[in-house]
Amino acid sequence: MALYSQHIQRQLSLMELGMVTAIVLLLIVVGIHKMRGLMALAEQSSMEATLYNLRQALSMTALSRLIHQDKVGIGQLEYSNPFAIKLRRSGQDDAVVSPLQRMANYLGEINDSEAADIAGGSWYFDVPEASLVYRVNHGGYFRSALPGAERARFQVRLSYTDVNDNGRYDPEQDRFSAIHLRPRESYRWTATVGTDG
Repeated sequence: MALYSQHIQRQLSLMELGMVTAIVLLLIVVGIHKMRGLMALAEQSSMEATLYNLRQALSMTALSRLIHQDKVGIGQLEYSNPFAIKLRRSGQDDAVVSPLQRMANYLGEINDSEAADIAGGSWYFDVPEASLVYRVNHGGYFRSALPGAERARFQVRLSYTDVNDNGRYDPEQDRFSAIHLRPRESYRWTATVGTDG
């Protein structure tokens, strides 16, 4: 009887160990899934913060050119690379490179043939398309109509009153009203706090 009792205890201990192991593995899998969602949220926040900074730099540049009555300079901002904006120091005429250009994940101006090998989490300016592109790192939490690698494309556009009605900004005739960094296609992030994304 004592031998049988020891055998049952040993089986129960192995069964308990198996259940504990299964529970720990389940918690690890759930934790990794949640962590990926949080990493996607962090990437989304980083992308949006960069876009906010670029929009502010564009607005400040357009305002400076408007104050200096540089209507041609305002027109040159449309379809430009917002990372390449040269900021002017107050009271000085020499342009300085934007600190945004020094971001580690900004790769510069790139042609179509080079874009296929770009790692996720990187910004680049697509020269032929005149578009700023963000290559998404956590593509499982991002949706876009673009085929291929998950990415979002943006373009600098001007808002103006088209006085001569020709469909383009003419600095000497049209009235500038705003500058925008707009998405070229709709996109959305699907990761949310507290859900499975």
